[in-house]
Amino acid sequence: MTISASQNYISEELTHFVGAKLNDDNSRYHLLLEILRSGCLSNSKENAVLPSGMTQLEINESAKLSENEMYIPQMVCFCDIPIDQLSIHVSKYGKFGIGFSKDFIVRNGGIPVHYIPKEAPESTSISKGQFYDTKAVDFMNYWQNSKGNMKEVMTEIHTFLAYNVFAYVKFFDHFLPDDDPGNYYFEREWRILGNLEFTDANVKRVFVPREFEKRFQKDCPHYCDRIYLL
Repeated sequence: MTISASQNYISEELTHFVGAKLNDDNSRYHLLLEILRSGCLSNSKENAVLPSGMTQLEINESAKLSENEMYIPQMVCFCDIPIDQLSIHVSKYGKFGIGFSKDFIVRNGGIPVHYIPKEAPESTSISKGQFYDTKAVDFMNYWQNSKGNMKEVMTEIHTFLAYNVFAYVKFFDHFLPDDDPGNYYFEREWRILGNLEFTDANVKRVFVPREFEKRFQKDCPHYCDRIYLL
């Protein structure tokens, strides 16, 4: 007997919503057009000019790993959320977005974030967040105080961890309500370090508010068959 199974808690597409920090929908709309016409997703206009494959990573040694502020990579983020379940996400990040196939994101280096509830116990006396913060400081001290050949080894290890582990770790407060902006777990985030370059053919879906439908159809007629209204 053949059993077919389906699921609706993850998506075949990964979506990036633009302009969360902008003040109004007109500004978000113009940013969406700029991204589509440039074929480049970046975390800033300044970084959009960086060569493909280049990634910047800021390390703040005085910050806490558990506050997601110690390792800050230049990255583009996507959510793995079915389109009929996006209401919480768009309430945080706005209604203008670009969807790509999951395969396209993977082939461009995207991987899911590893979530850690920072208040979960590591032991009877320390939380996960406190434990990771302590170990991160210990490791930073080992690296900075090492000498000679060991310094080279520790630098190589640190570079690996920074770009392949710490850049994809995200702590969250599991006590927060589902729709709280700080409850990151519900974002089901994927990340690409650096920029994402794409063509029109790579875009699976474009999300716009319903009131921008006709305007978008006029500005980008070649995307008319891929519009999803929010």
